[in-house]
Amino acid sequence: MDLNEYEQSAREWDALVGVDAERANVVFDRLHVLAKEMRESADGRAALVGLMAHESAGVRLLAATECLVWDPVRARAVLAAIEDAGGLHGVSAKYTLQSFEAGTLDLDW
Repeated sequence: MDLNEYEQSAREWDALVGVDAERANVVFDRLHVLAKEMRESADGRAALVGLMAHESAGVRLLAATECLVWDPVRARAVLAAIEDAGGLHGVSAKYTLQSFEAGTLDLDW
């Protein structure tokens, strides 16, 4: 588990979203691999839970999405707050919550 690498990559993704989709997608793919590794351990899951309080909305969005499986109450609240704030992350949060509620959110691709 490498929390620092995940946080740095999440910040990088946040900066690229809406600016350079191609690079943002490359970073997102790297984040997905890191998140899958982090989900495998209690320490990794705890680190992701901690990132739900991060100053960056993008980092919170990514972390809360991962945490929906084991901390749904807190993750839903974080995603709802991001949705309420609007913008691109708000749209992502909205559809993430809808997919989760419908049982179609796949975090294991």
